[in-house]
Amino acid sequence: MRHSPHRVPAPGAESWNDFVRRIAAALSALVRAAGWRRCLVVAHGETVNAVHHVLWGLPVGWPAPLGLAVGHASVTRWRVEALEPARPDLGADWQLVSHNDVQRLPSAG
Repeated sequence: MRHSPHRVPAPGAESWNDFVRRIAAALSALVRAAGWRRCLVVAHGETVNAVHHVLWGLPVGWPAPLGLAVGHASVTRWRVEALEPARPDLGADWQLVSHNDVQRLPSAG
């Protein structure tokens, strides 16, 4: 079955496209409020996938969520740098530092 990013999966829910738009707005507000300082966001796996969608610059309406594995208690790190440090209003460059990192967790067994 092909994913429909505009489809609302259940009454009261939101489509993937609407979710990505909401995450994009939240990230933008967070960066502005933080003034380029380090931030910690604790979120579910689908939010991590939506953040990747936004920061990689994929368009709203991309055929499907990325579907990257996001393990319980894993850490994903992004680094942001202003394109022009003296003019942060000109935009930013986002770099994925790590995804789904669980090295700090004790191994199961």
